[in-house]
Amino acid sequence: MRTRTAALATLACVALLAAACSNPPSTVGGGDHQCTTGQQDPAGPAQMDVSYGPDIKHVLDIWPACTASAVGTIVYIHGGGYTGGSKQQGAHNNVKRLRDNGWVVVSIDYRLAPFQRWPAQPNDVQRAIDWWRSTGASAFAAPVAPLVGVGWSAGGHLAEWNNVQDAEVGFDASISVGGGTYWPDRAGSSTANNLFGLNPLTATLVNASSTTHLDAADPPLLHIHYDDDFYVPVGQAHTLDAAITASGNPAVHSVQLDSTCGHSLDCMRPSYVDPFLASVLAP
Repeated sequence: MRTRTAALATLACVALLAAACSNPPSTVGGGDHQCTTGQQDPAGPAQMDVSYGPDIKHVLDIWPACTASAVGTIVYIHGGGYTGGSKQQGAHNNVKRLRDNGWVVVSIDYRLAPFQRWPAQPNDVQRAIDWWRSTGASAFAAPVAPLVGVGWSAGGHLAEWNNVQDAEVGFDASISVGGGTYWPDRAGSSTANNLFGLNPLTATLVNASSTTHLDAADPPLLHIHYDDDFYVPVGQAHTLDAAITASGNPAVHSVQLDSTCGHSLDCMRPSYVDPFLASVLAP
């Protein structure tokens, strides 16, 4: 009897899981996610937990622009030291404000360390980029371009890295808020141990650094950093700034230091972000 009961319970669980997996993405409207303008893009309500790949972490939320038509798409990549955080950060007021300016915001989850080591994280970002370009934008009546990666902390590093990496078609521009830029300088940190494992090869750390891939032909990037950052030392921003001078293009690649914002999304000040995005939209 116990065996039969356990089997029935197992079948019930499987049925529930199958039903959950077959459900379409949920939609939300109201609350903190209301558009400040009160206007919503004709594409419709926000879509939650849309799948962009086979893993349970390959899900994203799509927030439509708060204007009559959208000007482009932001892919928001959350922070959390590569071991935590979630796409719910995409509802932060400083990210939501971009919707008021006409941007669709796509906030993604990705596989986390230490269970998944580098390069699982940038591979997931690239998967989301490819999915949006091939399927997502048309399916949700949103702009396929310009496609701008925006991330905070760990997500800032991923947005920037996937913008300048050399192997794939990445972002059309990126904004990193407090992200790392050069891993050899942080090789002994607990963050590096979680992401790369103990005693990672120097070549791996170099390849995982955005400064390594930066060149004058790369798409525009804006790097914003708190000038007294304890979590991701401000020296990372200085290293990127030096790389921009040496091999980048100062006309489209820039570093902005802020003295009061801390290691937070407060650094996404309109005075930094809006002119940069306007230049991305400029013909």
